[in-house]
Amino acid sequence: MSTTHAQSTVAQPVSASAESCAAPLVSVIIPNYNYARFLTERIDSVLSQTFQNFELIILDDCSTDNSREVIERYRSNPKVSHIIYNQSNTGSPFAQWEKGLSVARGKYIWVAEADDSALPEFLAYAVAALEADNRVALVKTMSELVDADGNPFARPYFENYSPDGQTRIYDGDSYLEHRMIQRNEFYNASMVLFRHDAWASLSSKPYLKMRYTGDWLFWGMLMAGQRVAEVAKRLSRFRFHGHSVTDEGRVCQRAAFESKATVALLSLKLKAPDKHNQLYLRYQSDLLFRRKGYRKMARDLFGDDESIKRQFSIPTVTYPAYWLYKHLLWNYHKKLQATRCPLQPLSIL
Repeated sequence: MSTTHAQSTVAQPVSASAESCAAPLVSVIIPNYNYARFLTERIDSVLSQTFQNFELIILDDCSTDNSREVIERYRSNPKVSHIIYNQSNTGSPFAQWEKGLSVARGKYIWVAEADDSALPEFLAYAVAALEADNRVALVKTMSELVDADGNPFARPYFENYSPDGQTRIYDGDSYLEHRMIQRNEFYNASMVLFRHDAWASLSSKPYLKMRYTGDWLFWGMLMAGQRVAEVAKRLSRFRFHGHSVTDEGRVCQRAAFESKATVALLSLKLKAPDKHNQLYLRYQSDLLFRRKGYRKMARDLFGDDESIKRQFSIPTVTYPAYWLYKHLLWNYHKKLQATRCPLQPLSIL
């Protein structure tokens, strides 16, 4: 493991020439497994950031390709503070995140996935958003979708808003309700910068047992009760190549189960405005364990039945009563969806 640390400078738009303190402002974590063919582009895109007050932590989860050879080329780079090779494969990308976070010294964290890349201004814009409001726990930029060769797709984006270059600040609970319950708006870890202390303040970490949707749950847990920032600019390049965890999860029953579990847990994070809405959230949790095939996976993921009931706040009701409030609350929820106000930013930078 390399322990060499960098003398680094802060670049625009935060500061053009301020010297870094003993600890870098940003810790960049690159978790890798068998992505040797993408690693050079990934690492170089980090090192070429216009914002330079960062350390680089490279993790390898016992790759079987020539990843180690590629990584070792960067050992002497002054930005590289840690290179860590696992002796056996963990099988969990989120376990790797935790390992990187445990050694990171930065105030802010960027998990830069090994098969993605970034534009040189990514950190400058993302850091500026976090520095502008200390109540913002995490910030996302927009991403361009590219194939294995780096070519943009015909519709190279997921977002339904335009890249106008502005940064918008949102209430975290409102963002969670409007943007994160139906799908993972933070669909690519490489497009996110978050506060180190937001992760450190988490009292439980159920995402560690997940393989496919742990990031979705992780982002939701970070933003609950905090603020969220969106930079409307495509500063990350998200690679679709048919061999990622994202691609694997599209056809996997375990991924479908984890999605249901994530929606249930995030729903229970919301502050219910009244008793009826609270019942609906409990209905969502209960429904999770009534689908054939999910119950065993629930036990594997969350423990015994009593543990499941505690974590998901499953109500004690008879089966007929369950179906009764299921239909009543589904209709109620549709009314809520139709009448609630759209998500509005608290401020625009």
